[in-house]
Amino acid sequence: MADDRIRPDDLYETDFVAWTEAQADALRARRSGGNALDYDHLAEEIADLGRSDVRACRSLIDRIVEHLIKLEAFPHDQAVPHWRREVRVFRRDLADTLTATIRLRLEPRLADVFSAMRSGLIEDGYDLAAFDREPYGWEQVVSPNWLPGGDG
Repeated sequence: MADDRIRPDDLYETDFVAWTEAQADALRARRSGGNALDYDHLAEEIADLGRSDVRACRSLIDRIVEHLIKLEAFPHDQAVPHWRREVRVFRRDLADTLTATIRLRLEPRLADVFSAMRSGLIEDGYDLAAFDREPYGWEQVVSPNWLPGGDG
């Protein structure tokens, strides 16, 4: 445990791991006085944890949509089995982190994700001229079994 004479905000700047351990110990012991809890940094770190989960889910949704587009636009590509495996892994990881609050933040931007992923694939040299469809719906993106063409 960190030395109680060291101010929490100093420890935060010099040894983050020691700071987290000291803060966890203080919280468990319900010590709040003196140098026990570093409220400002604790509040920021807790907020960062939430933002981190949102970013992780957003990244996974981006990858899922990108791979769904590839699967639908290029169903005979030799990479199809790889893309399918990736979609399954991304969906599993998404299910581990996705909450109702994160869904409320990310679902409304699904059409933008679809558009950005489509544009990115075109920039990467994929010919998507014949790929003209509406964006995927939320359930299509997060469903553990749905794949374009019904090949779950």
